[in-house]
This record gives sequence, structure tokens and C-alpha cells, in this order.
Amino acid sequence: MERRVQFAALVVGALFAQVALVAQPALAQDGAPADDWGGDDSALGGDDFGFASAATPTEVAAPPPAPREQSWHLGGFVRSDWGVWAERLGGASGFDEDALAKARQSLDLWLRWKSGRLRAQISGHHEFDPVWDRAALARDAPTWREYASLTQVRESYVAASLGAVELTVGRQIVAWGEGDMQSPLDVVNPRDMREPGLADLVDLRLPVLATRAGWFHGNHTVEAIVVHEANFGLRATPMGPFSPLPALLLDNDTVRNLGKAGIDVEAQLRAKEIAWQHGFDDASERYGADAQQLFVRWLHRGEGLDLGLYLASALDQQGAMDPAGFGDMAALLMAERIDLPLQHRRFTLAGTSGAWVNGSWLLKWELALVPDKRFNTGDTSALPPKLEVTERAAVAAMAGLTWKATSTTTVGVEIARTTLIDAPADLIFPVDAPMLAGRLMHRAVHDRLIFVAAASAFGLQAEYGWLARGEVRWDFGDGVQAGVGAISYQPGDEFGPLAGLDRHDRVFGQLRWDFQAR
Repeated sequence: MERRVQFAALVVGALFAQVALVAQPALAQDGAPADDWGGDDSALGGDDFGFASAATPTEVAAPPPAPREQSWHLGGFVRSDWGVWAERLGGASGFDEDALAKARQSLDLWLRWKSGRLRAQISGHHEFDPVWDRAALARDAPTWREYASLTQVRESYVAASLGAVELTVGRQIVAWGEGDMQSPLDVVNPRDMREPGLADLVDLRLPVLATRAGWFHGNHTVEAIVVHEANFGLRATPMGPFSPLPALLLDNDTVRNLGKAGIDVEAQLRAKEIAWQHGFDDASERYGADAQQLFVRWLHRGEGLDLGLYLASALDQQGAMDPAGFGDMAALLMAERIDLPLQHRRFTLAGTSGAWVNGSWLLKWELALVPDKRFNTGDTSALPPKLEVTERAAVAAMAGLTWKATSTTTVGVEIARTTLIDAPADLIFPVDAPMLAGRLMHRAVHDRLIFVAAASAFGLQAEYGWLARGEVRWDFGDGVQAGVGAISYQPGDEFGPLAGLDRHDRVFGQLRWDFQAR
């Protein structure tokens, strides 16, 4: 009954937006207008590689006198996402009951208002996926809660332009840095990392409650942001389909020896409710003094050259596993529910970025210094693993090169690496491994046919794994777009972010309709 109600709400909302209002031309693929701050808020992997900022400097002048009229706009998009585990096809009936990976249906709506120097927006997102029905597939409860349905308030804010100053208060998304696919500076917003390599750009960054003030003078922008909440985004659950934790816990000699003795550790762990525990459990902590985070940057948009300086005091969104969560193994196997605490400690960041255009070539770079980076060290051969949290100074760098081969074809490559000062030898996770990424985009048939290919590798020889994705989309016009694609995960020989993803290759399809009404 609950699924029927959700589906009915989705259909009714879409029909209301289509029939009750006069449809206007479709929005851009990210479903949102420029945010009037002179930056690119879709820098991470957008459909275009962002030549605009360096090639055409943004000169922000004082706005004209405020007009008297007001304007209202309603819009959004309806989307249907489907996926099949490619390596789980071919059961006795030709189709394994667990081969269907995704059937997510979603609706996003926004309402915008503008009057003179004031503007406001409220937006929301709802999704549900019947594939993750708890009774049908016997998923563990945390995974069912994370993937079965989601309702969120998205970007919702009020902004005022006061001459050369603009003030914005509310739930916002702000992109930092210059990277298209990788960015050590982009630390303002949490991410939706439930499905690595598969999340749509419109869903990747999640908004946070913040106050943002910017001052514009010629080609210069000075911006200060105070984030008022501790929000660590969405991630794969400990025993979920995209979590490397089972590989960490179960791929060792201790577990194999217990299996020989007739003790199935994996079955016992999967029968339990295992969830991440982030701290900041109630509202007083989530929005309290310890949750406040400060971000400051200066940007210069020059003739063919962009430069930026960054300072931040923020909470570590990724977090480090607290050793207290991995206590006595007997106690873990006896407990019905296991909470695995993550430490989201405060860190300091100072960095710089740049982008330089020369003809058809765009060079981008980022450099970030974190004097107090925390990460896990220890011994994973024991069960449970022996963990410690270690702090070191770290320098993270990214360099990227983009070539606009033709007016319809763009190729980009990026490499990023974090270097730890006095790095320990017993890192649990390869935080200092080089990461390489590449992307090709080609448009044809008057931009109606779009082909995108992308790949990422962890380690210079992909020893920590790699993934590759290809997709073809067709734009039917009137805001309707359909696409099909495939993604392959290769875990590698060493423990890394793709550990355990041995049967996760996926074929997927999407149908999306963007609408805007006045």
C-alpha cells in the first residue's frame, strides 16, 4: 500500500505540473539556473568542461535599480532509473531474481520567486525504489532504509543583492575548486555516494544549511560561508552492495580458518543490523556550536586565467572508523545490532586553484594543505581488525588537462594525489594512492545525440581498482531525454574503494522529463 501511495503521489505531482500550468522550454540538464555568483556550481563532472570561466572573465558590476514587478516560476523533473546487474543474469529461468539492481522513480520540484534585488527558492526531492523492498529481498534494515526511499529538502534559500554585496541564507550548494572529476578543494557540500560512479550530477552534491556573503569588485570575488549543520551525506551502508567493509572484515585467514571449523562468520554478520554511527545524533549537536564550519575564498576571473585562494575550518565528511566500534569478536557476534562509529573530526584547509586557457586547451590545477588529516591504520588480518586513528599533515594536489577537439567533442584527463608527511606503513585505506580519471563527450545530430565515456583508476597501475562507464543519451525535445549505458567495476589486487565489487557490473537506462512553468 505504501508503494502505491508513493507512486500515486509521483504521478499526481507530474500531471499537476504539466496540466495545471503552461509548460516552458526545458531547463539545463542540472535542473537549476546559474546561481549568479560568478562561479561554476556544477564543476564535478558536468556535461561541459567549464571553459567559460577562464576564457570569458566574469565582471560583476553593481546591479541596476530594482524593478517593481515580481516573477514566480515552478519547475522540476520526473525521472525513472532502471538497472540490471550484468553478471547476475542467466539463472535457471534466464533471469536471476536478484538481477534487477534498480527501479528508482523520483520527482523533483522547485518554486522560485524574484522581485528587484530579492530572490528566493524552495525545492524538494522524493524517490522510491521497489527493488529494495525489505520483505522481498530480505535486505538488512540500514540498507533498506538508505536505498528504498528518500525525501529531502533540496536547495531552499533567500538571497538579497545589496550593491556589490550579496547575502544568501538557507540550504545551498556551493562548488569549490576547478576540478571536473576530482577536487581536493571541493569540501563545502556532502555527497550522495550510495552508488559510486552512477549518481546523476543533480544528485551528487547535497545542500547544507548555510549563510553565504559575497563581495564583487571587477574581476574579483571575496566570499565567506558559514555552514550551520553537521551533514555527512549519503553513503553505502556497512553491509550494503557498494561497501568495501565486508571485504575488509571477511577476506583474511582468521575468517577462513573459522569457516573450516564450521563457523560461517559472513552469514552471522549479514544476519545482524549493522549501521554507521556519525555522532552529532540530535538537533542540539547537529546544529550546535561544534557543528559550525567556516569557508572563505578569493577568486580572480582574468583574461584567460582564473586564480583562487581558499581557507576552511570544516568537519571531515568521510570520517575515520573509531576503534571502539570493533571490540571483542564474541560480543559482536552475540549482538543483534552493531553500531560502527565514525569520527568526523574538524580539520583545517588552505589551498589555491587556477585555470588557464590556450586555444583549444584548458589547464586546471588545485593544491590543498591539511595539517591535521586523520585516517585509519592497523592490522586487517585479525578479526575484528585492529584499528587506530592517526593524524598527519597532508598535501593534496590535482592537475587536469582538457582538449576541445572540435565544437562537438571534448576530452579531459585529471590526476590527483594526497601526500602524507611521514606516512605510516600500515594504512588501512590507500588515502595516498594516485587517482586518475578521464572523460570523453561527443555531441551529434544537432546536439540531440550525446555520448559520454568516463573511467577512473586508483593507483598508478590500478592496483586498488578501476571503473569505466559509457552512456548514450537522446534528447527528444520539450525537456524529454532518454539514455542507456553500462558500467564495469574492477576491484584490483589490493584493498581499495572498490573492494568486494566482483559482481557489480551494471547495464542501466533512464527516462527524464524536465519542465518549467510560469
